Amino acid sequence: MDEARKLADQALVESERIAYRPEIGRALYTIALLEQDAGDYAAAEKTLQRASTAAMSSSSDELTAQVLIELADIVGYELARPPRRIGSSRSRARRSSGSAIRRNFASSCSRRRARLSLAEGNTSRRSPRSTRRR
Repeated sequence: MDEARKLADQALVESERIAYRPEIGRALYTIALLEQDAGDYAAAEKTLQRASTAAMSSSSDELTAQVLIELADIVGYELARPPRRIGSSRSRARRSSGSAIRRNFASSCSRRRARLSLAEGNTSRRSPRSTRRR
């Protein structure tokens, strides 16, 4: 386990050196899993919070989902902390990050539609959605 932690720490240092956010998130996720296996749930929670920030800022949806699921497990089950009241700053942060994720998803979908339109030979600037009759 010590060797795995050393390798994960090295991966984190290297990914931070080159500032590659998806790998920073993956390295932090791995470190958090090792901390969880060691029974240090408080440290795993903090590491997962850092990993979630890196994953969300890298637009890696799969990594973001993995990190947030693990974070919910640690906080809700291992640390047995119930959710805070709705008006708390954490819930506001969750709502705002959710809207950012939705905006990124919508932007990604529109770019994919535009690429698909070009691949199908539609050279007009209008999206395929706007050319359909309603």
